[in-house]
Amino acid sequence: MIKIIIQGNPISKARPRARIIQAKGKKPFVSVYDSQKKESDLVKEQIKAQFNSEPFLGCLRLVITFYIQRPKSHYGTGKNSAILKPKYQIEHTKKPDIDNLSKFIMDCMNGIVYKDDSQVYNLSATKMYGEPRTEINLT
Repeated sequence: MIKIIIQGNPISKARPRARIIQAKGKKPFVSVYDSQKKESDLVKEQIKAQFNSEPFLGCLRLVITFYIQRPKSHYGTGKNSAILKPKYQIEHTKKPDIDNLSKFIMDCMNGIVYKDDSQVYNLSATKMYGEPRTEINLT
């Protein structure tokens, strides 16, 4: 089993962006671009630093846990500022969606950990509150 930890807030896969380009004297055309280039480059650097081997070629199983910073509003005030209010659970059930979080991480691992994310035959993903990071267990 290989474990990779990506520090920082988990990032969700964004929809592709498009823009119309009007060149002088030519027909306008649509250009599609990746609006998450910077974020994916930073995550790829962290993955490369922890995985210094050739990409896997066989089938893989991924277990991903996304830890998201809990908002300050979940805690009391004054002397209770370190105590969690009873109505807030441990599980994270708000946005970002778990499938978009998983897609972003799997796309970032393409060509580094495995040749293509189609090699993943089993995926388990969980999101919860905690110190912001993403933990990936790969078998």
